[in-house]
Amino acid sequence: MLRPAAKIITDYTIFTTTDCNARCFYCFEKNAARIPMSPGSAEKTAGFIAGHCGGNEVSISWFGGEPLYNMEAIDIICRGLRERGIPFNSKIVSNGYLFDREIIGRAKVDWELRSVQITLDGTEDVYNKAKAYIYKGVNAFRRVIGNIHLLLDAGIAVDIRLNIDTYNADNLTAFKEVYPEIEACGDCPLYPDCFRLVKCDECRNCFPENRADWLSQMRYEMRSAFYGRRKIVSPNEAITDSKLC
Repeated sequence: MLRPAAKIITDYTIFTTTDCNARCFYCFEKNAARIPMSPGSAEKTAGFIAGHCGGNEVSISWFGGEPLYNMEAIDIICRGLRERGIPFNSKIVSNGYLFDREIIGRAKVDWELRSVQITLDGTEDVYNKAKAYIYKGVNAFRRVIGNIHLLLDAGIAVDIRLNIDTYNADNLTAFKEVYPEIEACGDCPLYPDCFRLVKCDECRNCFPENRADWLSQMRYEMRSAFYGRRKIVSPNEAITDSKLC
């Protein structure tokens, strides 16, 4: 009896951990258990990919949580693919905080990292409040901006995502004054996106009743604010439920 041919899979999204060093109020994972991928699971992941890619080049997206919270898993998977002769490239969705020169060099060579998506939800004060990093006495915004520069200097592409809602809508138009500082080092596409806050009696920052009109107006204002910049990517309407209070 003939068995069906194994399906060839060359694109993977890998959760290295559900843990994170930020405490964003809108995160859909904020109540999830903080669990890292074990070394054993990482070894099995490399074996699974090698057994299902048909020898073709594999594209990996590292996701979390904050994927850099478990760099050991990334190292194991990449090493396992390389030892099996599987060509691969990768990208990562990260808050950008944990990067430094050493990690960037390692990511470019060992992880074949091509691009990073980093969310900046406004200018310095708004960003630091929204991200609510676990570290005290550190200006996270300035650190992340510096790391964006390091990534671009290393030839790794950076995509900037902007989450838009009532808590930061006015501030994001002011973000246009900060953006030239970022793009001076390279081309940083912008991804304006939107999320919805769950309505509650205590919170004054809930989404307005005329959601569709408000979204259209915000997207118009964002395009107007950033008109003439290198690139602004039309957003998909990715709406997630979240709660501020």
